Amino acid sequence: MFLIPFLILVMALTDIAGCHFAGLDFTGFARPFLICLVSAPIAIFYSFLRPSKIIVEAILYVQAWILFSLLGSIQTYLACTAGGPTIDKTLITLDRLAGFDWPACFSFVRSHSILYNFLALFYGTLLVQIVINILIFSFYGDQKRNRRMLLSAIAAIFISSFIVIVFPSLGPFYAFGYYSKGVPGSEYVYTFLALRDSVAPHTFSLDHMEGLYSFPSYHIVLAIIFTYYNRGLRSFYPFAAVNCIMAISTIPVGGHYLMDVLSGALVACVAIPLANKFA
Repeated sequence: MFLIPFLILVMALTDIAGCHFAGLDFTGFARPFLICLVSAPIAIFYSFLRPSKIIVEAILYVQAWILFSLLGSIQTYLACTAGGPTIDKTLITLDRLAGFDWPACFSFVRSHSILYNFLALFYGTLLVQIVINILIFSFYGDQKRNRRMLLSAIAAIFISSFIVIVFPSLGPFYAFGYYSKGVPGSEYVYTFLALRDSVAPHTFSLDHMEGLYSFPSYHIVLAIIFTYYNRGLRSFYPFAAVNCIMAISTIPVGGHYLMDVLSGALVACVAIPLANKFA
């Protein structure tokens, strides 16, 4: 019952210590704090004055996901400051051994604007999926699914961060020279390079956080987690379809190697059993 608050506290303390030693500073706490502050009295009202477990659970898990998302994002930035040699050449070699040509895939998708926009639409559904999942599980009164889904995401971010520290990757946008301010999705490379630079401090806004992890793909992690926890419900097939498309989009839109996708799936396969065991 207290595992989620405990892990969030651990993340907060780790982030505070990490930012101090890495010379990172973050702004933009006002908006998420305001959302939590405004929603708290609503949760109290529906807890005591007009009891509704559905509304209370939904609010509490929305707040928990907000806290996790903020702290997890900071953790990803900290992990990228570790430096060390990148493994991009190895990932490119493994992709080629698997018969996958990232530049060809990227060029094909980007040359077909309708296809690119279609994939980009699904790539950006993470936030919407989180909210819909919380509402579905709350409506069914299935607190266990809500708890396990969040625990899986927390476990996965710890595992992914460890991998990024030990095996950093800048991704195919950087490796193949496709990154620039004019290439959507590649802007994160500049942030990643700045974080690897020993010159500090760096200041970032929580209102404009970027996904920095290439290997493993956290998009794939969440795609599998969201689909898995909808099994047995009517929502399973819609989520499976959406996340299959999102998984495909991670390669040309999110700038991921094929190995990033496979490693993200492996992380999810480790995080889910861990959450199910301790939830």
